[in-house]
Amino acid sequence: VSVLNRSPLAVREPVDAGTTPQWPLVTTTGQPLKPTAVTMAGDELFFLADNCLWCARGAARLLASPQRIKLQCLRPPGRIAGLPYQEFRNIVFVSGRRAIAVLDKSGDIFQLSLPEKKWSVLRPNHLTTSSPDPEYVDMASLGDSLCLLDPERNQIWRYPHGHRRYFKEVLPWRLSKGDVSVAEAIAIAYDGDTYVLSRQGNISRFSHNSPTKQVRLKLSPSP
Repeated sequence: VSVLNRSPLAVREPVDAGTTPQWPLVTTTGQPLKPTAVTMAGDELFFLADNCLWCARGAARLLASPQRIKLQCLRPPGRIAGLPYQEFRNIVFVSGRRAIAVLDKSGDIFQLSLPEKKWSVLRPNHLTTSSPDPEYVDMASLGDSLCLLDPERNQIWRYPHGHRRYFKEVLPWRLSKGDVSVAEAIAIAYDGDTYVLSRQGNISRFSHNSPTKQVRLKLSPSP
């Protein structure tokens, strides 16, 4: 983990890894890890690597100066409440539930309760009676609920608020000029407004006050 820039949308010149502070991540036995996702909950850091959730306590102390960080594996059982899980895609901290939500490749969402360190099923991705079935590719935390990105249905869902959706029902192959589209989206973030990253590298913002209005953001190198 390198501290490169605290602004995720800023584009900077390449940083010399030889002079950048480094926090190598390793298992309790010293084996290196290469996480694909990270989130923070209070004073705990959580990482996703090797299809396992990894944890380090005492984040403030660990990040105060460069050092090797040993992570504890919080691997779920083979089945969670009877439901098998597939490759994990992303993790987010859901503060209102005091839990880490985990999205797997099939679209099932699991959670690890932080007070109890117990795994459970948050939302199974049940098959629907209409086509296509939901395919959640990413998620973001709204504090007590989740935004679920569903390009197959050209939709963003809010869970568990009655599965409320952002847009009217217009499937990708029926889009007309001017329709909102997240059909090419691959990632989502939320900070009061909702941000969606497309395969082409474009970022769209959906305002909290007007979630059906799509504003495309342009990124440019910093001077």
